[in-house]
Amino acid sequence: MKNWVFIAGSFLLGVCAGYFIGVKFTPSETKRNETTGINKLAETRNAFGYKFINPLLECDNFAPSEIASYAVIKSKLSKYIANAKVTEQVTHISVYYRDLNNGPWIGLGEQDPFSPASMLKVPIMMAVLKFAESESDLLKRKYEVTAADVDDFAPNIDDQMVKVGENHSVQEFIERMIVYSDNTAKNVLLRILQTSTVNSQLWVSLGLAEPSATTPSDFLSVKDYSSFFRILYNATYLTKEHS
Repeated sequence: MKNWVFIAGSFLLGVCAGYFIGVKFTPSETKRNETTGINKLAETRNAFGYKFINPLLECDNFAPSEIASYAVIKSKLSKYIANAKVTEQVTHISVYYRDLNNGPWIGLGEQDPFSPASMLKVPIMMAVLKFAESESDLLKRKYEVTAADVDDFAPNIDDQMVKVGENHSVQEFIERMIVYSDNTAKNVLLRILQTSTVNSQLWVSLGLAEPSATTPSDFLSVKDYSSFFRILYNATYLTKEHS
């Protein structure tokens, strides 16, 4: 249950981020933001045709927002969570919402630890893409699936998982790992690319403790996990293309 609550909380973050990412900068907004530099960011972003990133803006607010509209949202969420607990629909819910363009945020239990489970495939993907920045043909290289790569756990998403003896490109393994949560594809990437070093650097750069064999199952909060989305949106770890 806790895994699903974690995923739901992160999904909410993604939906909120998607809303702000999709907002178009109108002429009036550009004019209003001339003193802040936001208009320049908007022009640069649109000039290169980026839809999901805002690579020149990075911000961080350590205190939750006191904006009135955010307070209303937080109040409604609190009531919803309280009711869900009373009716025993859930045991715990954590929520973290952040405006990725400007930084204000609100949270409810945002620092409580959960088990990220397959959501750890996102930082693995980022580690692979970091390799691809220095090896231009990496994503096109093909590798064979071996018996040692096979993971017997099949997620309830798609039954067309990669199989022993098949050859796929690194790009295809990434896609299988992320889109279908294919654990075998994940194992192939970890084996052939030896991503442990780059993966460690990613966690350290975010100020997070890298999971290991001794890490408890519940160790990552929704707020901490959101850091991966933030550095992708700001293109501060990977190049703009890979972000």
